[in-house]
Amino acid sequence: MLKMAKKRKSRKSSKSSISKSKKKGFMTNWKGTLLTIAIAVVLAFFIGYSIYLIWDNPKYEDFCKTTNYFEINNSEQCEANGGMWVADEYQGKATYPRVVGSAANGWCDNTYKCRNEYDDAREKFSQKVFIVAVISGLIAVILGVILGNAIVSSGIMLGGLISIVWGVLHYWEFASDWLRVTILGISLVVLIYIAYKKFTE
Repeated sequence: MLKMAKKRKSRKSSKSSISKSKKKGFMTNWKGTLLTIAIAVVLAFFIGYSIYLIWDNPKYEDFCKTTNYFEINNSEQCEANGGMWVADEYQGKATYPRVVGSAANGWCDNTYKCRNEYDDAREKFSQKVFIVAVISGLIAVILGVILGNAIVSSGIMLGGLISIVWGVLHYWEFASDWLRVTILGISLVVLIYIAYKKFTE
């Protein structure tokens, strides 16, 4: 009887220790995942805000001021004010802002010059964001591969990948088709190398 009681107690104690270890492992994994995500998000925000701290994001209103379409009634005035005269092929039927007078044969795109300057400034800014974000992200990914701590390593790697994706998307609309293919190809090679290097050790 004593032996049976001891066996039952040992079984209960072993079961309770197993359940405690499972709960502890779950809590540890949950906290580790949360810390990994937190490190990744903070790192990505740090890189992004650092870039915006160094360079100002171009604003449309800084380049194009509000003007009155109706004050411009010919192509000479339009071009003199930095606009582009657009011939009116549907005179009398157009719904866009027109010049005064029924004899007008077109309309003035008075934001043509300033809009192009704004687009050029946006492209240059996006190029800077792309270069800095991608380089910073690659450095973070390399550090994540080198570091031994799993939580810190995973967080830094994830933050670096977020930074790379953000930089690529920021410049995507200005990139040519060949540059887009090149970016995607390099990104794929880097990701495959990281996965092979990190998860086959």
